[in-house]
Amino acid sequence: MKKIHSVFIVGTPYSGSTVVGEYLNNYKNTLFVGELARFETLHKNNLLYEQPSVCLSCALNNNECPIFNHKLSGKLNNVQPLAAHKIIAKATNSAVIIDGSKFVDWLRIATASKEINDVTVRAIICVKNPFSFVESCLAREENNSVPIYQLANLWRDTYFDCLRTISKNNLPFLVLRNEDFSNGNSTLYKNILTFANSDIKRKKQLHAIGSNPGVLEGRKYSPEFLQKIENSKQFSYLIHREFLKKGKIKRFKKSKLSVAQKLEVLQTPGLVDLATVLGYDLLQSA
Repeated sequence: MKKIHSVFIVGTPYSGSTVVGEYLNNYKNTLFVGELARFETLHKNNLLYEQPSVCLSCALNNNECPIFNHKLSGKLNNVQPLAAHKIIAKATNSAVIIDGSKFVDWLRIATASKEINDVTVRAIICVKNPFSFVESCLAREENNSVPIYQLANLWRDTYFDCLRTISKNNLPFLVLRNEDFSNGNSTLYKNILTFANSDIKRKKQLHAIGSNPGVLEGRKYSPEFLQKIENSKQFSYLIHREFLKKGKIKRFKKSKLSVAQKLEVLQTPGLVDLATVLGYDLLQSA
């Protein structure tokens, strides 16, 4: 088997990782695996996420996933991220694995494993303007009582850790700002494909663990799937409580930060300088 390419998407929640992964998944040699760290046996080993998850595309229709099923789960027992990538690549005949687990710790585990010599590892830093990140957090019912300074600290600490870990391991990386990707910049899209080593476009179904169900907007959840979510207590961050019985995905309405709230974000030590490194001019956008 040829040497595979592993691309780790790292960053905070709500940074657009699922949309980026879905875009890359449409290229025939590329497979977006979603938040792989949440898949059954892998989740038991790392516990980075509170709850494990499943392939949402298949669970919507109450089908067993052709990729992320019990057979694969057995093969991934007690393996490291890159070993898991190699197993999945072989099973799906993929050359590029896009891992949207986002946790920098997951990337650290990968770079410390012996498989690092057999796999080409790269990283995409998905980032959202810290003002927008705080707004996205506050729009979720489980976060709306969290102090703004804590959310700002989370943004700063996450991206500092991303850059530190990537630099320490000499990994090629691409900073992908959510705002640029959303604007449909064709040159940026080409750069992403070149960086990820993806080729010929071919629309195919998305099979990904966890991730943002918003990419599946407009599709109905089966009653069985809703019950699984309810039983596993995942509904707090997968589907808004009020929408469980309706079987729909909640579109969160973000409220803009006030001037005072933005100042609180800007007063976070080191945040403005780090945002500048990542391509943002916060003083102008405030």
